[in-house]
Amino acid sequence: MSGHQVRELDAGLDYLPRLYGLNVADNRLTEVTSSFMAAASSLLMLDLSRNQLTSLPGEARRLPIQHLKVTGNPFKCSCDFIWFGEWVRTVIGNVSSKEQQSLRGQKET
Repeated sequence: MSGHQVRELDAGLDYLPRLYGLNVADNRLTEVTSSFMAAASSLLMLDLSRNQLTSLPGEARRLPIQHLKVTGNPFKCSCDFIWFGEWVRTVIGNVSSKEQQSLRGQKET
């Protein structure tokens, strides 16, 4: 679904619990809802690169993510988003070095 001007992810899709990989890079996402993350409970690979996301819901950390891409999003540092740094550190071995540098740069701002 990369590069198709996607603006939202529908949590009501029947196949979400069986979805193992999702690439929605290069779209227009401004939010990923808690209900979507809860429904997509089997995601192993998630690419949210180059969207307009400023945060992710806490439900993301419950996913069995093995490969994560989130570069190119204007994430905002806030107390509600502190968990994100810890979560990224748990999957950091599966995040590319370029991705790691980008995440560290976003954390410092």
